[in-house]
Amino acid sequence: MNKKMLLMYLGAVFIVLFIGWFYIGQLNVSKTVQEDDTIAKQIESTETKNKKEDATNNSLQRTDSQGTLTIQVTPVPEKSSSEQLFFEVAFNTHTGDLLKYKLEQLAKISFGQNETSEGEFDWEVANEDSHHMVGNLKWNGSVLKERITLKLDNIENVPSRSFIWEKNELEQITQVDKERMDQK
Repeated sequence: MNKKMLLMYLGAVFIVLFIGWFYIGQLNVSKTVQEDDTIAKQIESTETKNKKEDATNNSLQRTDSQGTLTIQVTPVPEKSSSEQLFFEVAFNTHTGDLLKYKLEQLAKISFGQNETSEGEFDWEVANEDSHHMVGNLKWNGSVLKERITLKLDNIENVPSRSFIWEKNELEQITQVDKERMDQK
């Protein structure tokens, strides 16, 4: 009978310890969830802030999806001014070799109704991926306060692709230049 009693006491102690361990584990889980919620809120707050900062650039992004190629062009206000326009250009395709194109030779720019030949383009490839190419297209010349049309001709069997920004958007694109002038 002593053996039975000892086994019952050990079983009861084991059950109490197990329940205690389970209960304490649940307390730690709820603390972790609360801490995670706090971290999640901090991350969400940072992401929201970044989205607000990027909202201007995203609203300036233009996309052309003709044929088997999608091209996204986004002016970069931080690098643009009244004397140059800086564009980030992203290409996505699953056919053809995008590295064969010399974008500085295929690009044209116009302000309002006037196509200009004054100024020149520089093209710098940021990655050497022939299907998902990204690069920077810079146009050096006088930026007129008119609607901007950037044309990319003869890429992947499409005669011309146009990316247009209206006159009021030009102020966003060259705003950094205006801020620099105001500081002088």
